[in-house]
Amino acid sequence: MKIKPSYGKLLPNLCGSAGDKTLGVANIDPNSNLLINTDIKNYVGYINATYNLFAGFNVLNTIRYNKQETENFREQHQSDREFNYD
Repeated sequence: MKIKPSYGKLLPNLCGSAGDKTLGVANIDPNSNLLINTDIKNYVGYINATYNLFAGFNVLNTIRYNKQETENFREQHQSDREFNYD
């Protein structure tokens, strides 16, 4: 029922990004008096991970509760089937 999505809450949150930028710059060479074009390239990366330790116990209890509810549902459903067949 709700057991599998609950396990996902135990995983850390991950965020990341990457980017690049190219900047064209023109300079004058003082020796030759000529215009020199230069590209300046910039690469940036970022990653972040967070994990809430104390919420983990709450999630584990939720998983245990959902497992028990699933088992209770199956037992009830099984007893209903046995009752209908008699």
